[in-house]
Amino acid sequence: MTEEMALTVIDSALNKSRRYLIPERITQRTLQAAAETLPERYRRTIEKADPLSQSGLETLVRLRLRSRGIRVTTQKHHPGVGHVDLLVGDRLVIEVDGRETHDTDDGFATDRVRDLRLFSDDVRCLRLTYAQVMHDWPTVEPIILSKIRRRDHRWGRGINGPQREWARRPLGYT
Repeated sequence: MTEEMALTVIDSALNKSRRYLIPERITQRTLQAAAETLPERYRRTIEKADPLSQSGLETLVRLRLRSRGIRVTTQKHHPGVGHVDLLVGDRLVIEVDGRETHDTDDGFATDRVRDLRLFSDDVRCLRLTYAQVMHDWPTVEPIILSKIRRRDHRWGRGINGPQREWARRPLGYT
């Protein structure tokens, strides 16, 4: 199993345990305690786990971008929108859409309202599908990297106000 796939499983277990209040909860602390007996390379993998990741696809995108040295925040709260899947830099939101939630009429409509609110705050939103993450990443990644090279993920100088402030708030701030 690759490190990506292992972390996808670990993140999913951490998130589901947290969300559904499973009696024998898996936490980062219990996971790290169990990992102390493992070889160093496995411990390093477990340290990359993120219980906030809400899907395996989010985990894959996060890991792939971080492997390129890109700062990615998971489940960042944006006023008027709620939590976004991933935030790159200050203002590039990446939403990773699986069919289960986003392929219904309500899910589709909700996503468009969220996109419009982000757009009104000058936040760039990129929506990726399962196929793009799993099968077309060699096409997707260079596009994201080109936006980052052009600094489209950052606020320009002199931009102030609430749209800039939200990205600087600590994780979990609402």
